[in-house]
Amino acid sequence: MRRVSRCGTIRVLHKQVFVSQTLNENHVGLEEVDDGVYDLYFCFYHIGRYHLRTNKIQDILSKVPVRRTLADHFSRV
Repeated sequence: MRRVSRCGTIRVLHKQVFVSQTLNENHVGLEEVDDGVYDLYFCFYHIGRYHLRTNKIQDILSKVPVRRTLADHFSRV
């Protein structure tokens, strides 16, 4: 478990990495899935994968397909 700072970062093994400002002052969980590779969770949601070697989080949320309906299109016009 790590607490997200006010500026949206967490520390992992003395390295600081940006997660999201949306999660400010909330807790995220890290689960090691490989040597130096951690899955990142918020509540029960898998939100990314952290790579210790590159000190980067691979975002998985942007890869989730968003289904749009015709009604959504007209409501935004």
